Amino acid sequence: MNDLDQLFAVQHHDTVLDQLTFRRASLPDRLELAQLAERRRVVIAEVARIDRELASMASRQAQLEDDVNQSAAKQAGLRRKLATGSVLREIEALQHEIDGLHERQVVWEDEIFDLMERGEPLEAERAALTAEATALDDRADALRSSLAEADGAIDAEERAERIARDLAAEPVPVGLMARYEKLRARLGGVAVALVTHGHCSGCNLALSTMELEQLRALPAGALPECEQCGRLLHL
Repeated sequence: MNDLDQLFAVQHHDTVLDQLTFRRASLPDRLELAQLAERRRVVIAEVARIDRELASMASRQAQLEDDVNQSAAKQAGLRRKLATGSVLREIEALQHEIDGLHERQVVWEDEIFDLMERGEPLEAERAALTAEATALDDRADALRSSLAEADGAIDAEERAERIARDLAAEPVPVGLMARYEKLRARLGGVAVALVTHGHCSGCNLALSTMELEQLRALPAGALPECEQCGRLLHL
């Protein structure tokens, strides 16, 4: 087996390794896990938004309830004064103040009731989102377990393929291997192209009969090369 044959064998193993890398990244469980992570991010952000809204509403409700309690206490004190009043003008003033406090209290109580009504669907939505987050976490745990098995199988294939690749690369001269690596990096992983039906399989350039004869007549140690793409040619 000459250097080019040996290099072609190395490329075969590199191609298999690339395929294993792609397979690992494209495992359905891995793709689903990424989707779950994105959905969980959205769910947690929505729960945080609801929490902020509920906290704001709770703060407002606490303030209103304090205002109602203070108003009720003040009205009770005014009614006691009203019960002992004897001067008409004083009685009218007390009653007017009581009525004003009562009107404001009714407005505050209505707002409290409105806040409570608005809070109920938010609490229900938060509970549903929290349950969804839990379900997402459970599914993610199952996927990670499944992925660990799949990754383990791919790891075993990769180890075997790397050993075979290293054995194939061992006889290849260092300079040629460096050239191969540069071509592979620049040309999409294919540094050595087959000549099939008079065409370079890398760029599909058609080679004339004369060009093929010239390539086959190259002296020992010279490597045929595609003029179009620069790949080494395996004739």
